[in-house]
Amino acid sequence: VMKSAVETFRLAHAVSYITTPGDNGTLRITRVIPHGYRSNRNLILSQADGVLEYFNKPRKMVSIDTLRALSSQRTRDISISSTERSLLRQVVARLDQLAVSMMLPLYSKDQLVGLMAFSAKQSDRHFTKEDEELFGLMSTQAVSAIQKAKLAEDDRSKTEFVSIASHELLTPISAIEGYLSMILDNQLGTIDSDARIYIDKTFMAARRLSSLVKDLLAVSRLESGRLPFTPQLVELKPLLTNALDTVLTMASEKGLTLTTDIPDGLAPLSADPDRLTQVLINLASNAVKYTKEGSVHVTAKQEEDSVLLTISDTGVGMSAAEQKHLFEKFYRIQNDSTMGIPGTGLGLYITRQIMERMGGRIDLHSTPGVGSTFTLTLPLFGSSAQS
Repeated sequence: VMKSAVETFRLAHAVSYITTPGDNGTLRITRVIPHGYRSNRNLILSQADGVLEYFNKPRKMVSIDTLRALSSQRTRDISISSTERSLLRQVVARLDQLAVSMMLPLYSKDQLVGLMAFSAKQSDRHFTKEDEELFGLMSTQAVSAIQKAKLAEDDRSKTEFVSIASHELLTPISAIEGYLSMILDNQLGTIDSDARIYIDKTFMAARRLSSLVKDLLAVSRLESGRLPFTPQLVELKPLLTNALDTVLTMASEKGLTLTTDIPDGLAPLSADPDRLTQVLINLASNAVKYTKEGSVHVTAKQEEDSVLLTISDTGVGMSAAEQKHLFEKFYRIQNDSTMGIPGTGLGLYITRQIMERMGGRIDLHSTPGVGSTFTLTLPLFGSSAQS
């Protein structure tokens, strides 16, 4: 925006400041963006020079000539207090040092988020009313750009924090899981039945916590582009068999039937085997988790350049309105049928992200009270769908 203003009005130089709230209602500069200055020294604004203090409340775009007139003892404007007149003299002195002619404050909800300072026109002509209107449009664009940049920066900071915290939590949680597993397997001695009940509950809680931390870590790595993907030739049937083995016990404990119809001779897929296993386990465990009685059925069918893998259940199902939000981060269906079912609301978000990164797709068909069917479109190795 600043560069556009410089080119449009043929200005010698300009400088923009991005501000953020400081302590006790003050402002601090977080970024300086100069254009056309031979040296960037002495461009930083401070609390002492009065510019931030003066614009720290909503004011209109103003020229230095207007500020100089207001700061003069000869002005008859009795609405200006001696304190503000003194502040204005500070501001004018500092703007003279910057050799600027026009100040454009940028506000978002009455909060100063930036300042743009422009030199006089090289033609020595004054800024017209039409020029000021164009500056006004530019200020709207600049505020929008600053807001979007700050949101992106906040998201990056949050993602980095979650990544570091999750990584640090995973080590002690894994240790807790390991030791509890050893106790339950009687590797550290025999435990009585009463103690086993409480240790078993502790072990399950540790596993849920581990699952949450792993999901948070996966999300942060996905969003920062640090989750590794190594596409390679993958045989679906053995990989699927291993993935389903991890949820077979959970299905048996609920009295559910887990069946598959996977034909032999499927062409190899192009996928990251670890990421695809993560997707399959997530979808299969979700199907078992949200099915109170009945079955979970997994089928595969090869098409021209892909394999369609479906995971169907006879579970609680979901409405069309719920389906619209299902793949959103932290979204969980909240109704009488899902009460008491644990989950992070991250699994399906991660699943969709992984499928898209591998060049695939996930689709859903569901009916409340009847069940749900998730369909994965997995590209064949070397197919056009892979791209």
